[in-house]
Amino acid sequence: MRFFCPLNFCLSNPENLRGVCAVEIDPCEDEIPNIMSFVEARMTAMRVDTCSKDIKKCLESDLRCGPDYSQCIGMDLASIQSMCPPSSFTGCQGKDDLDYNNLL
Repeated sequence: MRFFCPLNFCLSNPENLRGVCAVEIDPCEDEIPNIMSFVEARMTAMRVDTCSKDIKKCLESDLRCGPDYSQCIGMDLASIQSMCPPSSFTGCQGKDDLDYNNLL
């Protein structure tokens, strides 16, 4: 039986991926010594994408800005950002937590 982990578990810390997929990764490291650097870069890109999508979905909900963002017209940026803080989404958390400054 093979163990599969939730994507956010691996996105938040690529070392989790090493633990779950050691059988696949370890032999590759013999052939490509810096493979974990590539894996971490890819996982980071996936994490930024997941985080951005989560925040967009949150902001576009009817309870916040709405799908066309019309409910947020006239609001200042800080108020809009406080509606959906990245810290509340698993995909935005990890070794280096993502925030609006490094998502824009």
